[in-house]
Amino acid sequence: MTSSVLFTPVGINRMTLKNRIVMPAMASYHAAVNGEATEKLIRYHEERAKGGVGMNIVEATYVARSGNSFDLGLGISDDFMIKGLSKLTDAVHRHDGKIAIQLQHGGRFGNPPTSGCPRLLVSMIPGLAPTENARVMDADDIEGMVEAYVQAARRAVEAGFDAVEIHGAHGYLLEQAASVFTNHRTDGYGGSLAKRLRFPTQLVHAVRAAVDEDFPHPLPRYLHGGRTGTASTR
Repeated sequence: MTSSVLFTPVGINRMTLKNRIVMPAMASYHAAVNGEATEKLIRYHEERAKGGVGMNIVEATYVARSGNSFDLGLGISDDFMIKGLSKLTDAVHRHDGKIAIQLQHGGRFGNPPTSGCPRLLVSMIPGLAPTENARVMDADDIEGMVEAYVQAARRAVEAGFDAVEIHGAHGYLLEQAASVFTNHRTDGYGGSLAKRLRFPTQLVHAVRAAVDEDFPHPLPRYLHGGRTGTASTR
């Protein structure tokens, strides 16, 4: 009988994991063309929960169709997606596992052929991102994106997820906003570090306010002074 701490429970706010084994978010390419959760995706996560994983974190899931970065990317951008996502959470819960979902928008890594939308850029930087079928976000776009994350978090709660993770790494939209390399804006969302962090900070606080006070909500690590990634917090 092992006494390893790996197999002991751990709590994050009101959520208790049966052990400390966490399956990180990884693109599976198992979603439907319209972004819905498929039976293949559900079985994929159920098998990991059945095998003893304490918590599954579901892959980068777009909060707006324009943010889909994959040929078969999973979405949480519309209410019709809640049904399939609920089946996914139920499948993991049947095996005493917990499940979180990673909220994401690709920004310049959006995929117009599959999203049907232009790429949304923090800044137009020739040579860094395709300029064809792309446009720079204005202040209204940014406010709308904050709301898109809020609504995605609401859908996650309705679908039965135990936590949400905000994707702030890998060169996607929030990192594009935070980085001096990809953010050359001259408005209130660019320039100093504080201004570059204005958009992701507003977004995080809006999501925090939209879910229950004790709902586990990992924040992007750059908001804690670390490198990109995630760290659990209230």
